[in-house]
Amino acid sequence: MHHFGCGRLLFLSRITNQYPLLSFLELAKCSGEARGIRVQCLGTRLISLSKKYTTAPQYFPLETILRMLLSRGIQEGFAPSFFNILVAMMKAPLNTVIDALANAFRKDPFYQKNSAASKYLMQTSFHVMKDFVENSSLNSFDRR
Repeated sequence: MHHFGCGRLLFLSRITNQYPLLSFLELAKCSGEARGIRVQCLGTRLISLSKKYTTAPQYFPLETILRMLLSRGIQEGFAPSFFNILVAMMKAPLNTVIDALANAFRKDPFYQKNSAASKYLMQTSFHVMKDFVENSSLNSFDRR
């Protein structure tokens, strides 16, 4: 069992609370651009942060960030494939991506009670799995 002091919990909550603001600001910088450009802007920023904090996951809580991106995709009206584009850009591990999607559905009442959000989540999951299947078959073919 981990013991976190109040100061550490406050510090972690401040870090976690910065990512929604960051995604909003990054998307706002590209507000006049097409959706694809806006996704690229956000992806580029996230890649930079993930590289910077690769050895310190407490500063870049990937599952939390992925769940925030899922919410941002719904808010911005991005296609469900946008999430997968960012996941690929960030080279996020598949198990973390699946955990983030599953936990969003299991733990967040928004996805349980809102049929449009639930559909968006399922479509996003479909894109993730489809790309995994397509890429894994290519990788196994290349190894032969």
